[in-house]
Amino acid sequence: NNAGIFKAADFLDVTEADWDAVIAVNLKGHFLVGQACARVMAAQGSGAIVNMSSADGIAGANAVSVYCATKFAVRGLTKALALELGPRKIRVNSIHPGGIYTPLANPMNVDKETYDRGYWVYPAQYAGEPKDIGAAAAYLASEDARYCMGTELSVDGGMNAGHYYMGLPGSPKPPA
Repeated sequence: NNAGIFKAADFLDVTEADWDAVIAVNLKGHFLVGQACARVMAAQGSGAIVNMSSADGIAGANAVSVYCATKFAVRGLTKALALELGPRKIRVNSIHPGGIYTPLANPMNVDKETYDRGYWVYPAQYAGEPKDIGAAAAYLASEDARYCMGTELSVDGGMNAGHYYMGLPGSPKPPA
């Protein structure tokens, strides 16, 4: 269950139309698709729904307040559905990507090496790729994840692990 749009803007400049568009795609879309799939899965007596949230659904970020609000809401929807659909043998989990090299996250269309430079402040020190998220989704949809219900799987290169005190031992060095 994967949908995401955002408009980077100062909160004071976000319009109601911007709000409505982001809510419609990022949250209402998860509701509608999740409900349609859950009906089929309930009838067959099993299933797995994997909701795509975001690292920005775990910790906020500047200039994307509405996006953050929707991805936090996807977390809540995932937890509630895990409880409600679990007795119907439907597992519901979420993935929280962060820093994935995609057109959504890279509107300037810079090359991967240049894009990675912006991630030196996170443990992995590079951006992930769509295949990293695909592997996580395949796991959560598989029987290997049969005991995962309401799980939040961060695939974010450590983006939400915490923060560095720059200059102290263990902190990264800025790129040259």
